[in-house]
Amino acid sequence: MKGVDFPLFIRLITRKQMNEVLSYLRKNKARFLNELSEFVAIPSVSAQAKHQPDLIRASDWLVQHCRDI
Repeated sequence: MKGVDFPLFIRLITRKQMNEVLSYLRKNKARFLNELSEFVAIPSVSAQAKHQPDLIRASDWLVQHCRDI
């Protein structure tokens, strides 16, 4: 697009590479949505002490998810 300053990584990626990324995202959409739903189901934002176990569970889930990647 004329007049738009895209970030460097976008300017360096080829059309073929972008299509591969988009294809991967489409193929794994259900899994990504599943994982997101699983994570957001944990009540992880709270100032109430009774939710501390939930906060720990959410952080443990995220750590494990990152390790699995």
